[in-house]
Amino acid sequence: MVKSSIFISSFYIGIDVENILYGIELTLYFKTIHVLLSNRGAHKKSNLFYALFSTMIVFLITIWIATKAIFGQKCGY
Repeated sequence: MVKSSIFISSFYIGIDVENILYGIELTLYFKTIHVLLSNRGAHKKSNLFYALFSTMIVFLITIWIATKAIFGQKCGY
């Protein structure tokens, strides 16, 4: 019984740490998009590609985080 409660607690702590890192990632994403799209100079086509690629990655990570949060709530015994 004790081992399962330790496992559940560590699982929730892991989700919390992951959420903190996700917040840092979102901050970096918005700052990067701002820099990529505010530069009206050369490499405009590549900047658009990197902006779209970064948006796709953040979208997929958001789905992953939401899924982990939902299944984390259903993990309790």
